[in-house]
This record gives sequence, C-alpha cells and structure tokens, in this order.
Amino acid sequence: IERVEMQSRFHPLIEAGAIIHIWLGEKEPDPSLIKKFVTLVYNRTEAEQIAFSPEFTVCESCQQTSRGLHELCPKCESSNVYGITRIVGYYSKVPTWNKGKMGELKERIRTGLDEVIKEGDVLNDNKVFLQEKLPQVPFRKSNSQRA
Repeated sequence: IERVEMQSRFHPLIEAGAIIHIWLGEKEPDPSLIKKFVTLVYNRTEAEQIAFSPEFTVCESCQQTSRGLHELCPKCESSNVYGITRIVGYYSKVPTWNKGKMGELKERIRTGLDEVIKEGDVLNDNKVFLQEKLPQVPFRKSNSQRA
C-alpha cells in the first residue's frame, strides 16, 4: 500500500490519466482481500486507477497456461515455455521485450495482498489504518466529493 500511496501523489498532476499496477505474479488473493485493498486505496490515496495484474506461463509443448512466470512448465516440466505479463497497459510475450522492460520485470514486487491487509486492520466506520505513516498531502478533492 505504501507504493500506491506514494505514486498516487503524482496523479493530480497528470492530465492524461494514470494507473498503478498491483503485480500479483502467480498469487490469487481472496476476493475479500481485493475488496479491502480497493476500499483502502479509494479512502487513502489519490490513485486515478489501479489494476491487478497477474502473470502467466504458456507451454508450447502441452499447451497449458499457468499462473506465474516459470522457467519450466508446471504441468509437463518442458522448458519450451514463454511468459505473458502486462506491459504499458496490455499483455505481451516477455521474450519480445527490450532490455529496459526486462529490467523492470525483474524489479517488480509481487503481492498476494495478504501481507498488505492484516487481520485487525480497520476499514469501516470512517476509520482508516496506517494514518500515522503518511504525511499530510493536499488532495484535489475530498473523499465526499469522489464518486
């Protein structure tokens, strides 16, 4: 959540729209965690958009598509595989990426959201957790104006 909070501070300055990707990798978060995360982002940030982005491996040998990026097919253990993940708003084959995009891929921090939303965190009754970690940032509009 800290990355979303930090990056969203720039969204009011971007007139063409902005998006923050939540890299899931092979993880499949529980729908209740996704709901809590979206609620937290809505209440705590100026993020224009967020996208939950999983990654996939396609096996050319057995035609299986699996979640996550793997060097070997999880089903048949073939090395005849390629990864598919989001880049600049769309999914594409990882082997076609340039050196810079490959570097960005290696630096991605993947999450299942369970390490972000912990039991006992409060998202109801207009109370928000993590308040003490953030400096006050002027927002374009108040939460009551967001629709």
